[in-house]
Amino acid sequence: MNNKDLIALFEKLYSLGNYKEMIDKAEVLLKDNPENYFLWNTIAVAEKNLGNTEKAIQIHEDNIKREKKNNFVAYGNLANIYKVQGKLNKAVKYYEKTLEINPSAADAINNLGVTYEEIGDTNKAKKYFEKAVKLNPNNRSANYNLGNLYRSSSLYDKAIDYYQRSKGLDISESHMLECYYYLGMKEEFYKLLKSLTSKNEYNPLIACLSSHATCVDDIEDDYPFCPNPLNYIYHSNLLDEGLIDENFIESLNNSIDTIEVSLKKQPLLINGRQSAGNVFNINNPIIQKLNNIISQKIEFYKKLFVEDNIALIKYWPERYTNLGWFVEMDEEGSLKTHIHKRGWVSGSFYLKMPKDKKKDEKVKRMVRVRRSVFE
Repeated sequence: MNNKDLIALFEKLYSLGNYKEMIDKAEVLLKDNPENYFLWNTIAVAEKNLGNTEKAIQIHEDNIKREKKNNFVAYGNLANIYKVQGKLNKAVKYYEKTLEINPSAADAINNLGVTYEEIGDTNKAKKYFEKAVKLNPNNRSANYNLGNLYRSSSLYDKAIDYYQRSKGLDISESHMLECYYYLGMKEEFYKLLKSLTSKNEYNPLIACLSSHATCVDDIEDDYPFCPNPLNYIYHSNLLDEGLIDENFIESLNNSIDTIEVSLKKQPLLINGRQSAGNVFNINNPIIQKLNNIISQKIEFYKKLFVEDNIALIKYWPERYTNLGWFVEMDEEGSLKTHIHKRGWVSGSFYLKMPKDKKKDEKVKRMVRVRRSVFE
């Protein structure tokens, strides 16, 4: 099998989520070529997607030693891991190393922009997104990220232009719908809404926009994602159910205090802090136990409403991932009203709550969770 066919094979297995098979096939091929950089990189990528993050990091580090001149792929993959773990300074360091070796590495340029955006440096983020688009005007990820920056700055006309260039990527058309709404472009709004509905494009952002627009215009809301959403709120006390105890909560609080994770800029959060990245990508047994409990409860939630004929249940994604982050608020801390636009379902796990609202020294801490369609 030549290199081209080999790459095609592993790309197909990756797209199907067959990570274990990727590892098995790569290990067989390594018997004849034990120092093959590409095969080791393939194993590392698969291990990362199986949740074996530390193992993936070690393989990438070994690969950097194995291939000293052309190791920008390993540096880039290490940066990707640190980014999703919320270790933003490390991510920046390794993206920069990637670009020192290969200045035109498009993914690294774009991802460095994403990292700076999460840090809160939108000027640097914009610089790298524009650089990626200059290298390749058809770079959908970079166009999408520029669209998000302009939308966040209320420059909706500019945002639409970039979302047009990134159609089919993530929720670009849903964000375009949002821009039409803010601009008062009703004809374009309802035309796109109809198109998205006909394609079974479902997410909370479209549902929110459709509900609000049809309410304002006094017409029927036909978007079927989750009619009567208050009927689908679910509460669970994990202590009462015996899934956790006070020792677990104490251990989880201690883990939050000690893990290495950056804080991200969060304009919605007042007098508080939010962790960057996805905490469920951190190799910590207490955090992973929480992740497993949440997964169990989400599956229970799905079964609870399995007979309901709504898109939320009917089109429940086959592949998905849990995204989680810590939020901690001090005196007079609060979160502005918002939705999780990409989350199929969302919730919070409360760790610390003020016992006496009049006492300012108490801290409220929670783990926010969003289950998103797996990309």
